[in-house]
Amino acid sequence: MHYFSGSIGNLLDLSNITVGLCLSYEWIRLVLHLKEINHLLVHLHRPAGDVVHSGEGYEDWLDYHHELVEIEHVVEEGITDMKMIRVFAVIVVFSMIFELFKVWEGIPALRGVAQTISIAGNGLMSFSLVLGCLITLFGGAGMLAFGQQMIEFHDMISAIISTLTIMTTGDSAIYERQFELNPFIATVWYWTLVCIMYLVCLNLVLCILVDAYGEANAALSNDNEHIPTLYEQGRDTLMYFLNYNQLKQHVMNIKDGFKNNNSNNDGNHNNSKVKPIQKVGYSINSNSTSGGNSARSDSDNSSNNGWVNNKYKNGEMAL
Repeated sequence: MHYFSGSIGNLLDLSNITVGLCLSYEWIRLVLHLKEINHLLVHLHRPAGDVVHSGEGYEDWLDYHHELVEIEHVVEEGITDMKMIRVFAVIVVFSMIFELFKVWEGIPALRGVAQTISIAGNGLMSFSLVLGCLITLFGGAGMLAFGQQMIEFHDMISAIISTLTIMTTGDSAIYERQFELNPFIATVWYWTLVCIMYLVCLNLVLCILVDAYGEANAALSNDNEHIPTLYEQGRDTLMYFLNYNQLKQHVMNIKDGFKNNNSNNDGNHNNSKVKPIQKVGYSINSNSTSGGNSARSDSDNSSNNGWVNNKYKNGEMAL
């Protein structure tokens, strides 16, 4: 139950899993129907001679007709499965759009975009209710005024679509046809729509997004951590994969050094020297005596420790 009450990303993942299972189910149904169609076509045999509706050979033609009807029925089911597969595929593609925001949330350079959409979400949802009411009212007015003469306003759905087209593009082609039918109503309807919806409402949407973007940038700027750019992230990722084998070899050398050190301490307590690790800037040396006294002097240890610390600070040590 905690999964369902989590973030929107969890619900989005759950919906993607559900759509994926439905898509797999429809695909299996389609494959089975295609296999059945192939089987029926292979075993379909047309009777010899002309078609007869009575007398000798009528039963053969009747069975042939029933087989064709069965094939048509299976083909219709296969076509239905293909349509459902296309519907689920479209849903998957649209879900990928929302998945991008979840991915951007984990990328520091794109985190501002994801937070902008998240912050502006509440304001946009509230404003969309007002916008929907206005679009419906303008569409209804256009349907009542021009529904009998123009196909663009012959029903409510077409009127709303035409209103959205004019609101987002400001196209005057529909207005010219409206003006020929009723100049006064066309002028009032069109210019009111342009002034309220095109100039005011769309700019309010931009204001909501700009405010959310400023708030997201302010929140990110308050963080003390450095936000790398996409170039820096790509460069670091490329260098990591290019140096992966070398880093792996360094780790193996360190492990071998500790193993040799432990074996020498537990065995004959002979002085041994582990092979230094190349391109790292330091080596692992193990010198011990039977009395347990260190072979190095304190000055050597202090100088070596200071060298290692300098190397670490300067970033020359790989590990």
